[in-house]
Amino acid sequence: MTIYRQCGPYARMADKVSVRQALRLLSVAAVVLFLYCLARTADSRCCRAGWTASSCRRSGARRIRQP
Repeated sequence: MTIYRQCGPYARMADKVSVRQALRLLSVAAVVLFLYCLARTADSRCCRAGWTASSCRRSGARRIRQP
């Protein structure tokens, strides 16, 4: 999220169009990557907690049995 916040002001200050577009693209890519990592982490933790998510079945993960 830091990249997103830092690229915005610099994109507005840049003189060249190509630099503005590159900074905007970089900021959007950073947000998409952050959301992807967040979703993967949440999915992994839910799977380990024993919830039956569709991705747990796809990855071959097994449900943890409680004693």
